[in-house]
Amino acid sequence: MEKKLAAIKSANILLIVFGPCTRLSIGSIVDTLNEVNRQARQLIFHIQIIEIPVVSIVRAARTTAYLAGRADWVVVIGDEFGRVDNEPAFFELLSDLSQGVRYLIGIKWGVWWMAAAGLLDGYSASVSTGFYDDFAQKFDQVLLNQRMFDLDRSRITSAGGFASVDLLLTLVAQQYGAVLAEITRHALNYPQTRSKQKLQHTTELSFEARGDSRLMEALHIMETNLSDPIQPSDIARLIGLSKRQLERLFSRHLKVAPSVYYLQLRLQQARVQLGLTTKPAAQIGAECGFNSPAYFSYAYRKKYGISPGDQRKMNDF
Repeated sequence: MEKKLAAIKSANILLIVFGPCTRLSIGSIVDTLNEVNRQARQLIFHIQIIEIPVVSIVRAARTTAYLAGRADWVVVIGDEFGRVDNEPAFFELLSDLSQGVRYLIGIKWGVWWMAAAGLLDGYSASVSTGFYDDFAQKFDQVLLNQRMFDLDRSRITSAGGFASVDLLLTLVAQQYGAVLAEITRHALNYPQTRSKQKLQHTTELSFEARGDSRLMEALHIMETNLSDPIQPSDIARLIGLSKRQLERLFSRHLKVAPSVYYLQLRLQQARVQLGLTTKPAAQIGAECGFNSPAYFSYAYRKKYGISPGDQRKMNDF
């Protein structure tokens, strides 16, 4: 019989599902934590799921009231925007549940509701590219970014999707050890865990895409060479493909050409830098591989509908 890991302090997880949310999104969290339990051969994570109706929170508030102060991690998740008939009561509920927890975690639209409740003011947060612009305009007290996930003291945020698995494995590694996180990853047959510094992909990656080592190697080359872009033909050669094979690979998984994806990635990085730094726009453009300030401005405006300079003004720099 395999040796059981040393006893580990358990954690109570309260998963608040707000608004429309797929079983895949919920399952990625529950399945990952349950797999940790299986690999540790002990019940580390006790999971309680509360679904809050889109139109009313009265019943949910009563259900969760007794849980305030008992949860170690509170996770708020939603795949789409939802509305409640009594927002102040919902915000009060989130505020009450956040008191004394080790982690308050927002996933995708859960990040929006944490910010709306004032629970992210002064914190950095990873915001889904799907509503990044609206979020930036509405919540100017949040230090937003487009990383896959972010950890800032007791506040943790994730763009959703597979980033939630990366986030959970990172927390497990930090709280319970890298060995447990790694054997859990292997048991899940999950690709290499991505760090919090990883930017969100410009196109959502399927599990099949993430399992294609050639695609992931090509994306890694792009992501680590933003300031000095490499020609697609050279990327193809580095991973042992022809240029045409690389194009077919990107077309199959991402529905765009390698050059288009690369440009979007560099523009995304520029956007993050415009929001988080006081560097001149021209310097940011150069650091993201744009030798011509004029072309950088043209490409940025075409992608986001605003010039880099005007973007900087919107960020109050």
